[in-house]
Amino acid sequence: PPSAALVFLMAGPASNVATVGAVHRTFGGRVLAAYLGVVAAGSLGLGLAFDAILPTAAVVAHVHEHTGPVASVAAVVLLLLFVRYATLDLRTWWRSRTPVAPSALELGVEGMTCGGCVRRVDAAVRAVDGVQDVAVSLEEATVRVTGAASLETVREAVRAAGFRPSLSG
Repeated sequence: PPSAALVFLMAGPASNVATVGAVHRTFGGRVLAAYLGVVAAGSLGLGLAFDAILPTAAVVAHVHEHTGPVASVAAVVLLLLFVRYATLDLRTWWRSRTPVAPSALELGVEGMTCGGCVRRVDAAVRAVDGVQDVAVSLEEATVRVTGAASLETVREAVRAAGFRPSLSG
């Protein structure tokens, strides 16, 4: 009946989550309860009044409607497409949420003799794009890099700092 549509059109937008949240945050729980009560009572009352003023015509015939095979096949195809694209979207979303483990590489550094050398190598390698973490060891004469930086860019940074990179870590 048209009155049911009127009730839903009045109460729906007035009681959505955003509106309820805004009223609760601004005015509090008591006003929210009164607001929802007025919306419910008002929409039901106006729906009943609408039915009383404009009565709907009685359905005089009982009609059975059957759709043809084209409509049924089209509905199944649309449903399958919806499921396929929803699955693809969910799969993409799930993959984006799983963290990718950053790669780690270790490089030997020849020529480091003191803490100042360690700081220079550390600063030079940290300046490379894609580097997440750097650990320089004076005792082992190595630099361990975590992140997405390539081996060649890290080697160039070590060279630019004045040291000789080597693959034997």
